[in-house]
Amino acid sequence: MLANTIMFADDTNLFFSEKDIDHLVNFVNSELEKSTDWFKANTLSLNVKRQFVIFRAHNKKIVSKFLLKIDNIEIIQDTLTKCLSVIINH
Repeated sequence: MLANTIMFADDTNLFFSEKDIDHLVNFVNSELEKSTDWFKANTLSLNVKRQFVIFRAHNKKIVSKFLLKIDNIEIIQDTLTKCLSVIINH
C-alpha cells in the first residue's frame, strides 16, 4: 500500500495506491476515519471536497462500485478533479 499527501497553503490532497481494489477501499476508509478522529480530538474543522477519482491505466476496467465515507458522509466518485487549478482526469 502506498499513501501520499500533497499540501499547499490550505489545500491537501490524499493519494493512495494499491493493486487490490478491495484492499484499497478498506484502507482508504480506515485512514479517513483516523483523520476525522484526529481532527475532532484536536478541535479542528475539516472542509472536505467530497469527491474522489480513481486513476488507472487506460486498458484497465474497474467494475466495482466503491463506498468511501468521511465523518459518515459519502464521498462521490468522479472522473476528474482540480488540483491547484490543474484539471486532472482519470
